[in-house]
Amino acid sequence: MLGNPPYAQLQRDGGKLANRYTLSGYSTLARTGDIYQLFYERGCQLLKSPGGLLAYITSNSWLKAEYGKTTRRFFSDKHTPLRLLELGKDGAGVLVTQVVPFPTGDRMRVSAQYRAALQAYNPQTKPGFVSFEGYLAGRLAVHAVAKCGAQVDRHCLVAALQTGGAIDLDGFVLNYGAGDNQGSDRVFLTAIGEGGEFAPVAALTDVPGLADRLHRQRRSR
Repeated sequence: MLGNPPYAQLQRDGGKLANRYTLSGYSTLARTGDIYQLFYERGCQLLKSPGGLLAYITSNSWLKAEYGKTTRRFFSDKHTPLRLLELGKDGAGVLVTQVVPFPTGDRMRVSAQYRAALQAYNPQTKPGFVSFEGYLAGRLAVHAVAKCGAQVDRHCLVAALQTGGAIDLDGFVLNYGAGDNQGSDRVFLTAIGEGGEFAPVAALTDVPGLADRLHRQRRSR
């Protein structure tokens, strides 16, 4: 099982997530922790055979932070990780797919509008993929509510999304329909740079050394 769990602090919004999972029996739960810790535990529960393997890409904070004690205890008492890898400098050139455009890019008008809204809200905040995704979700909600007018209810919101055709958020186009709640099927490619920062990738040939690495992998098989 390979995955990249979501990241959400359990204590945010007055501890709503922490309250939701407190009685769920997760030994990895820490009220000051993150929801990805619970995914480690749930992933191990879902492995269907003794030989099953779980591989997650997550933050490494649980290895050092106080709230990570529950997760460290979970692994020391119940499971033995085969390998823990911290990419560090070796992360340079690793490809990472994103579901929104590059936050500081200029290929879509909505990217500049997002940055302007972020600057107006908090000039100290740096653009990022997570807040950009939240901005797009907010723009989508505004679009649906505007279609409903004064009478806003669930039926109207669903109809506004599923029957109104393509929704163009200034270059980022979403399509919904019966049985299709995803909106966008687009994937945007990025690569980790030498300093750990993300850089947009228009084509695989733009990634330095990628062709050589793939060639070496094919020869080693």
